[in-house]
Amino acid sequence: MYKALYRKYRPQTFDDVIGQPYIVRALKNQVAAGQTGHAYLFTGVRGTGKTTCARILAKAVNCQTPVNGEPCGKCPSCLTIAEGSTADICEVDAASNNGVDYIRELRDEVIFAPAQVKYRVYIIDEVHMLSGAAFNALLKTLEEPPEHVKFILATTEVQKLPMTILSRCQRYDFRRIPASEMADLLMNIAKQEQIPLEQDAALLLASSADGAMRDAISMLELCAGSGETITAEMAAKTLGVASGEHIAELAEAFSQKDLAKATACFERVYADGIDPERLCEELLEFYRELLLSKIGAAGPEGVRGDEARKLAAKVSYDEISGCVAAIQDCFERIGRSVAPRLDVQLLIVKLCRGAERKSEPKPAEAPIAKPTPEPQKPESRPVENPEPAKTEKEEPKDDGATEPLAEWQDILTRISSDEPALYGILNGSSAYKCGGKILIDSPNQFLKTLLMRDSNLAKLRGAVDTVFGPDNEFKKIGIYSASDCEKKSADPLDKLIETAREKNIKTSVKE
Repeated sequence: MYKALYRKYRPQTFDDVIGQPYIVRALKNQVAAGQTGHAYLFTGVRGTGKTTCARILAKAVNCQTPVNGEPCGKCPSCLTIAEGSTADICEVDAASNNGVDYIRELRDEVIFAPAQVKYRVYIIDEVHMLSGAAFNALLKTLEEPPEHVKFILATTEVQKLPMTILSRCQRYDFRRIPASEMADLLMNIAKQEQIPLEQDAALLLASSADGAMRDAISMLELCAGSGETITAEMAAKTLGVASGEHIAELAEAFSQKDLAKATACFERVYADGIDPERLCEELLEFYRELLLSKIGAAGPEGVRGDEARKLAAKVSYDEISGCVAAIQDCFERIGRSVAPRLDVQLLIVKLCRGAERKSEPKPAEAPIAKPTPEPQKPESRPVENPEPAKTEKEEPKDDGATEPLAEWQDILTRISSDEPALYGILNGSSAYKCGGKILIDSPNQFLKTLLMRDSNLAKLRGAVDTVFGPDNEFKKIGIYSASDCEKKSADPLDKLIETAREKNIKTSVKE
C-alpha cells in the first residue's frame, strides 16, 4: 500500500529530527537520566516536528533498553508502539474531541495501569481547541496525574491556552526549520526515491514551505508526479509561485523606473497562472531578502538570494521602504478588490514613476511670507504746513501671506455627508489660504500623514470644487506649517497702527 512521503520519512528517533537541536538535547537528557516530567507542552508552527517528537518521547520513556536517551527500536515496547497496536499510547485530536464529556472519560481512564508498557501516554494534538469546561476538567489530573501517566500537549496557537494549563507543563517552543536544512533533507529523500531534483529547486521548495518540513516533502511529492527533472522553474510553475528570475526582474525594473519592462514581466507572470495576491507576497519576501542583503546580514540562498545581493548595491534604504509600503497597500486592497490584476498594474505604474518612493509623505511646505519693503521717508522741505507724502501706487500685495479660509466649515459639512471616514480625519482641523493653495492645520501629526494619501486628497479636492466651483483659484492642497508661515494679524487696530507708522504719521496708543 502506497504511503505518502511525509509519513514514510517521519523521524523515528530524536537524532532524525532536524531544526530543533535544543529541544532534542533536553528531551534525550531527561530520558537518559530517568527524570522525565509528567506534562509537556509542544508549541510552534505546523510541520516543525511537535507530534513527531511527542511520539518519539512516548516510545523513549517506555523503551526497555534506551541508548543515550534514544529508543532502541528493537525491544517489544518499541515494536508495539511503532506498530500502533497498543492502547496505552493514546493520541487525541482535540479539534474533534473538544467537549467536557470526553475529557471526563479520559480523567476516569487514567487511574488504570497500562497493560503492555511502563507508562500510559496521552498525546493531545491541537489542544487549544478544547472548550473552557474541558480545560477545567483537565486541570487537576494534569497537575497531579498517577505515576504511570504522562501528558504531551501540542498546539499551533499557544496564546489560546489558559495560564492554568501553561503553568502545569514543561513548555518547548519549536522554531521554523531553516531552509538550508530542509533542502538537504529533500535532496536526501529525492535520492532514495530516485527523484531527479536540482539543488535550486530544493531551495525553492524549502523556502515556499515557510519552515514546515511536512509541507516541503508534500511539495516535493507533488512536483515528482510530472516524472520530469524538478528544476526551479518547473517547481515554481507547479506550486503557482513566481520564479526568482521574474521577481528579481520586476524589482530591477522598479529601481530603473522602467515601466515597459515591468509591465511586460508582469504579463508573463500572470499568463503563467500566478495569482496577483501571491505575487505581492513573493515581492514582499524578495524585498525582505533585499533589505537583509543591504544591511549585510546573512542573506538567503538560491537564485533569489543571488539576485537580491546584486540589486542591494543599486538601491537605497528609502527606495526599499517605499516599495514595501506600496506593495503592502496593494496587498491589502487585493483581498477585497473585484479587479486584482488592475490593482497590481496600478502598483507597477506607481513604483516605476516614483510616486510612492517614500514610506511616509512629508508635510507640504507652505511658502514663506514675503517681507514688505520699508517705505522711503519723504524729503523734508522748508514749508510751513508739510503734508504727508502721498504714494502714487498701491503697495504690492503680499501673495505669500496666509489668512484663514472662511469657507472651511462649508467644506467640512460637505465631507461629513459624503465621506464620513475623511471627516473623522479632518474633524478639529483648520485651514488657511495662501495664494493658490489651501493649507490644512491639525494638532495631530498622524492625521496629517493620513490626509496626504492620494485617495484622501482626491476626495478633499472634490469637496473644494463643489464649494468653490470647478474653476476655483486653489490649485494645490497641502499641510500648514506654523514654523514656515506667518499668519496675518487678525486685529484691525494693529493693522491701522502699522499702516499709520508706514505713512510717517505720529501715533500713540492709550489704554
